[in-house]
Amino acid sequence: MQIPALGSGTSTSGRRLAFGDGGVGRSTAPATSAGQKAASLPSTRGGLRNLDFELNRQVAGAQQALNFLDQAGNRLQALKSTLSGKLAEKSDGGAGPSAADARLAEQLRQFSALWRKRGAASAGTLDGQLQVVQAGSAQQRFRIRGLDADSLRSGDKETLSFSAAGKQVSVAVDPAAGETAVLRRLQSALAPIGMGVERSGGSLVFSVAEGDWPVVRDSLAVKGGGQRFPTGQFNRVRAEAEADAIQPQSWRADDTEAARQTLQEVLAALDLIRQARNTISRGLAEADARMQPRHKVGSGAAEADESDWAASFVQRFEAMAEKPDFNVFAAVAPALTAVSRDRVMALLGMAA
Repeated sequence: MQIPALGSGTSTSGRRLAFGDGGVGRSTAPATSAGQKAASLPSTRGGLRNLDFELNRQVAGAQQALNFLDQAGNRLQALKSTLSGKLAEKSDGGAGPSAADARLAEQLRQFSALWRKRGAASAGTLDGQLQVVQAGSAQQRFRIRGLDADSLRSGDKETLSFSAAGKQVSVAVDPAAGETAVLRRLQSALAPIGMGVERSGGSLVFSVAEGDWPVVRDSLAVKGGGQRFPTGQFNRVRAEAEADAIQPQSWRADDTEAARQTLQEVLAALDLIRQARNTISRGLAEADARMQPRHKVGSGAAEADESDWAASFVQRFEAMAEKPDFNVFAAVAPALTAVSRDRVMALLGMAA
């Protein structure tokens, strides 16, 4: 399924979409009541609807993620076909290198290269587990050797200090307060340096933005007060990254057994690709449904609906105008071009 780029301003049905939060996000379908004065007014929403930058960014990210998944799916299908052919050839008694071997090696290389670009290619919408997240918020999950769930509920009280990428934070670990309370303190302490933490089974699983992971991995250090980290000095710790759901760097096809194992992993990867794609497609479909014009019975109801939208828009516009930036001006300027004082007064008179 091809979804047009956001800049095209069209949905899959060719209808221009307006993006907004909650109930905002409407088309500019003309009023059907002949008694509505608003029906004769020129529509101004075309230039202002794009003020909801965040939703636009999320939709654009979803579109990029779909494009990445399409590319990945196509290359995995090609790999599946080549691997199946190789295995069938071997079962027929074929031996030695073949043209399929060279093709297979190139396909493995190409998919591995594509997977390494997942973060940028999907605008940070797909994490290493192919879970769909908000655009730009994909996280790298990792564990810190020597710091697990048991360490939060046992031992004496201790202050732990964390240092990463030149920033430091500290937290008091007091098992007497209870594991849940200590975990919340740890979460609050780590948030200012861009790290998260949660319990998963018996482990503490930390997380950081994928783009920050290399720096955090290479700089993370922890200092204790003599209990969990006994030296009393900052010591570099080993941060062990959670493995990606798809690991093409380990795929091999050197022999029949390796090719068979790789084929199984390719099939599993295809299933993950389909699941992620379905999730994103459903999300876009739901967003599109929200943006459909909301028809109400009776002109009075329609006018009330229009009034609610206008009030909501004004509130959002005022909030954004308090801290204007280039994006705000870029969205507003086209809507105000050539709008003279006389025209504004005339419109106000018609709406009175």
